[in-house]
Amino acid sequence: MPTANRSRKARTAPLLLAGGGARARSDSSRVGQNGRDSPFQVIPMRLVLLAAASTVLLSACTWVHLAPTARDVRVVGAGAVPAGCEKRGEVSVSVKDSVAFYERNALRVRDELETLARNEAPGLQADTLQPLGDPANGEQRFAAFRCGR
Repeated sequence: MPTANRSRKARTAPLLLAGGGARARSDSSRVGQNGRDSPFQVIPMRLVLLAAASTVLLSACTWVHLAPTARDVRVVGAGAVPAGCEKRGEVSVSVKDSVAFYERNALRVRDELETLARNEAPGLQADTLQPLGDPANGEQRFAAFRCGR
């Protein structure tokens, strides 16, 4: 007689329902707090919907805020180097452009990248930024200049 598989089958007894029907009920000793034959609690559907709605609503919020020292930093369009400006370096910034299967709004990602770059510019003593390319995979590089405006 093999002894490796000693699984115990739960006995079932009929349970009378209010409508006159009967269903099987397990007499297992591992009954959860919700009265079911599971050690896990069942999550109410309202809680699942609330969590999903919160995720969608919060993903629309901008979490990157402009630092007070970055308010005077301007961003010029890509192209020629701004006239009369001294190059101070480059800034590389990144944000999440997707969360799991959800792709974030491209305009919002671009705005957050620009805000992050503006926050970094005062550390290089720069007052002007110029994008070196379009955002790709939530990353973007900027050239930092001191124009002495």
